[in-house]
Formats: sequence, structure tokens, C-alpha cells
Amino acid sequence: MHKDTKKMMHLTLFLALNIILHFFDPGLNFFGAKLGIANIVGIVILKWYGPKDMLVNNLLRVLLTSLMRGTLFNTPFFTSLSGVILSTVAVIIVNYLLDPSIVMLSVVSSIFHPIGQIFIISSLYSTSQIYILLPLLLILSILAGVATGKLTEEILRRMRRTQ
Repeated sequence: MHKDTKKMMHLTLFLALNIILHFFDPGLNFFGAKLGIANIVGIVILKWYGPKDMLVNNLLRVLLTSLMRGTLFNTPFFTSLSGVILSTVAVIIVNYLLDPSIVMLSVVSSIFHPIGQIFIISSLYSTSQIYILLPLLLILSILAGVATGKLTEEILRRMRRTQ
């Protein structure tokens, strides 16, 4: 199989997995907090294919899941989009500037995602009261980031072994 075709096939499968994980991500029942298991796919793509492919995959996930849920260009779309853009850019910058562990990348992503969401909600509804949730969301984000980071490490280890 041609190298570009194989890469496109892998990225398409990763996108499908990203969408499925996003749909079935269990909520934690704390102000909409989630584990962020779709974050695993983004970090795997970053490590295997690079930052551009991670960004494209994450953006396509938000677009396609919003389209499937019927929330395209509604508040959930914009909150998801702002969270994924900020967290993806933060992860790419940290990955470029440092030699971070997978867990660190996952925690960075988990921290910046709700920051982006809170910012856009504050902007859309012209209220700063939403920022009161940020400390709790950041604590939950760190815990979720460590958990998904550990899982991502194991997935990458197994993927390297089967390569």
C-alpha cells in the first residue's frame, strides 16, 4: 500500500475512533466535566503523525459530532470548538518547546479545554460569573488528564510493539 494512502487510512480510522470516544465519554456529573477520553486519540496522532494532523483530526471531530447531534453553530458547538482549539494549540506548543511526557501533554490538554469553554461561554452570555467554576474544573481536569495520559502511554507502548 502506498505510504500516503496508508497514512490517510490510519487518520480516517483515528477520526472515527475519536468521534466514537467523544460520543461515549462518560460525564462526571460535575458541571458538565468529562474524562476527555477522545484526548487519547489526539495525543496518539500528535506522536505518530505530528501537530497538523492532530489539529485537523480534532477540528473534524468537533465539526462532525456537532453535525450528528444537530448542534452545529449552536452554543455546544462553539464551546466544544473553543475548548479543542485552545487545548490542541497548548499541547502543540508544549510539545514543541519541551520534551514532555505523555501524561504532561494529556494534563495540559485537559486543563486548557475547560478554559477555552469557560471563556467562550462568558463571551456568548456576557457574564463573568461562570469563572467561579474554573478552580473545580481545573482540579477535575488534572485528575482526568493524568488518567487519560496513563492510558495513552500504554496504548502508545502497545502500538510501538506491534509496529
